[in-house]
Amino acid sequence: MKFALKNAQKQLLDETVKAYDDSVKLASELAQAGIYSDEDLVQAETQLETTQAQDTTWAFCARQYEHCDRVAHGKPAAEFSLRFRALA
Repeated sequence: MKFALKNAQKQLLDETVKAYDDSVKLASELAQAGIYSDEDLVQAETQLETTQAQDTTWAFCARQYEHCDRVAHGKPAAEFSLRFRALA
């Protein structure tokens, strides 16, 4: 159950980063055309950067969890690894 939840969180973060990246590209084009203000573009960029930071934090926490699980089960690091698997 925990692994499925972690996979779902990672998948959601990855999809959100992609969507926000597309949003920044669109906002940039609209700002250049004078339709969006610079503030709209900055807001889109901030949203993307915040989500990218969350994605990085997620990866860091997953590595910590993996390390704790290895220690708890007495396995060397080379013998145990959690792999991200996209949900169907």
